[in-house]
Amino acid sequence: MAPGDSGAGVFLTIGWRTYLAGVISFVAATDGSSNSDYGEVNGIGRVSAFEPWIISTIPEPSTCTLLAGAGLVMLFGRRFRQVNKQAKRG
Repeated sequence: MAPGDSGAGVFLTIGWRTYLAGVISFVAATDGSSNSDYGEVNGIGRVSAFEPWIISTIPEPSTCTLLAGAGLVMLFGRRFRQVNKQAKRG
């Protein structure tokens, strides 16, 4: 982990399922340069400690919401690829 990684997820895979286990909070350097080399320290917030709050605050997404979101991602992804192809052609 390096500076700028704060807020990124820490994932754990058990069998075929991947879970969000934590969120990166900070990186501290022991040698004066926080560049993710040996001996650096980091802090990770454990997600399970906040599970009751997460469940009560963030509603379960409905199937329609998930499908609409996936459709938008596909639409904008296609448009983004087309724009990149045109930009490369000059």
